[in-house]
Amino acid sequence: MFDTAKRALGPALLLLLLVGCGAGDKPEGGGATKPTGDSSSGAGQPSALQPPAVFGKLKFKTGAESTAFSLKPESNGYKLLDGAERELFRYTWKGDKLKIKDDADREVGYITGADGKYKVKTADQQTVLFILQRQEDGDWKLETGDEKLLVKINKREYGWELEDAGEKELYKVKLKDDKASLRDAADETKLYTKDPLENLAALACLGLDALNDAQRFGLFARLNTPAEAK
Repeated sequence: MFDTAKRALGPALLLLLLVGCGAGDKPEGGGATKPTGDSSSGAGQPSALQPPAVFGKLKFKTGAESTAFSLKPESNGYKLLDGAERELFRYTWKGDKLKIKDDADREVGYITGADGKYKVKTADQQTVLFILQRQEDGDWKLETGDEKLLVKINKREYGWELEDAGEKELYKVKLKDDKASLRDAADETKLYTKDPLENLAALACLGLDALNDAQRFGLFARLNTPAEAK
């Protein structure tokens, strides 16, 4: 996972406009407010709800405390940076579509869809590569463009669990105190953030190994951005 991270370490930052909901729990010793649960998928999720606010970069670190990625706010989208603050990809809203460009300003893909069903498409938008869809029970699934199941993302008391089609555990998403983390099957932290999240389930997108970094963070941005923020 994290093919771009092989080139650079570094946290991932992301601006999020948070909407609705009540005041959140305050982490001990001040600092960032806790990430929220998945407000779109019903009860049973860890939650520390935020008042409406605008945040700067959303930062991710590795389990070794090194900065991995940053998702930085732009006037009409986001910019993904590596640990050295170098631009990797740019995400721009076109209606409800999220266009992805690389650091050479070439279109490399699109995230389309709404209301719990999102498609990862090629740059010409003619081919659907992946489909991420919320289920009636609030769980999610990732399929190929021809609807072959790849990953199930299931609600758990601690957050979310990612399983392959054969129900083998791949990753966990956990929310504890002021820290939201993506952990592997051995419960080792791969990435974490202490910045607020609009949707905890969005963090599971970073554990979808079939996707590349541009696609993973594109889905993350789409799930983690309320419609009012576009």
